[in-house]
Amino acid sequence: MQWYEGPHNAFVQGLLVDLRDAVWNLKPERADLEHALGDAVMQLNEQKKEATTLKKELAVHLCNNARLKKLERERLVLFLLCVCVCHKPLYCLPHALRRKPWRCIVYLSAILC
Repeated sequence: MQWYEGPHNAFVQGLLVDLRDAVWNLKPERADLEHALGDAVMQLNEQKKEATTLKKELAVHLCNNARLKKLERERLVLFLLCVCVCHKPLYCLPHALRRKPWRCIVYLSAILC
């Protein structure tokens, strides 16, 4: 069994030949595009892995940052309590706190709230 096509005029015959040539020319381009698509998928997967790694690192840094802020706040509270208990004016405190130690409590509540 063979393919049979009836006689065609010159226009249809030229059109079919042009169509065949266009299809044959597109086959290598398709292979190139499939290869490029495979590369893009691999790069995307690598970037997804990198993004998840960076998200985990960011979560760790945010947790450490929150802990550090909490420790700094606690340090300040302890420092101010020591100043209030000792009643010693220090150069690093605001001027109003140097004169009346009871104002340390007000200052502390303003910082913590």
